[in-house]
Amino acid sequence: MPSIPLAPLPQHLETVQTWTLDSVSELGRLRRELSEALLESHPEHAAAHGELTEGMVLVCSELATNAIKHGRPPTVVRLLSDGVYVLDVMDHDPVSIPAIARGRGAGEGGFGLVLTDMLAARVGWYAGDETKHIWASFPLDERPDGGSDVDS
Repeated sequence: MPSIPLAPLPQHLETVQTWTLDSVSELGRLRRELSEALLESHPEHAAAHGELTEGMVLVCSELATNAIKHGRPPTVVRLLSDGVYVLDVMDHDPVSIPAIARGRGAGEGGFGLVLTDMLAARVGWYAGDETKHIWASFPLDERPDGGSDVDS
């Protein structure tokens, strides 16, 4: 099963908002608050944010669900920005390697990273001593190009 690229977060990002989650019951709040944060952080892009916001909320929900179900709590989600939006989803399982599920049938699950790879401009992951981070970036001024790229 292919894995997503091992890559550190892009440099020079500022934290827009952070969420800490302990269960899937908190995902609705995360989706709502992320949508609000996206509109508030760059109101000058509000008219173009519809599709971008929908894609980012979907990716965030999928990555957070994976972290809650397969990682160790708590799950921490950060919205970062500096010319791009970056979603950084952290869990406390630095050992497992995220892998993109390929060749699964409908109803078998495992499509969160596939969707992330399709919707984000860039996707990467890295681990520290106690945490693993999976991140996805989205350009502010254009639609995602539909694939991952490891160049910084």
